[in-house]
Amino acid sequence: VEAGTAFASIEQLTDLYRTSASIKEVEGRLTASVQLGDKSIDFHEGSKQAAVNNQEYELVQVPYRLDDSNCVFWIPLSDWAKLTDSQVQWIDGNQPLIVLTMPTVYEWPSRPTE
Repeated sequence: VEAGTAFASIEQLTDLYRTSASIKEVEGRLTASVQLGDKSIDFHEGSKQAAVNNQEYELVQVPYRLDDSNCVFWIPLSDWAKLTDSQVQWIDGNQPLIVLTMPTVYEWPSRPTE
């Protein structure tokens, strides 16, 4: 959690959604590209501007890189939820808990079934 925003790694999120991210470094900054059903999403390290089907989308916070980790590219969880028709719930307590509720295959018709 940074500046009131929960972040999650694109690597973990795409694994949950049974897809993958193409992460490339261009001019010293990472770009993560994800294909989710009929949505093509590009996140750019250090930029609040993402691209969804080649249209600009403003993120709530800037994605960042976490070097020396298996999970390198981190994005705002609330934006991921909005783009994937999911819901994020913050539960306050001694150890705050964040719950991500994902749509089922039936609720997300453009998502390929297996």
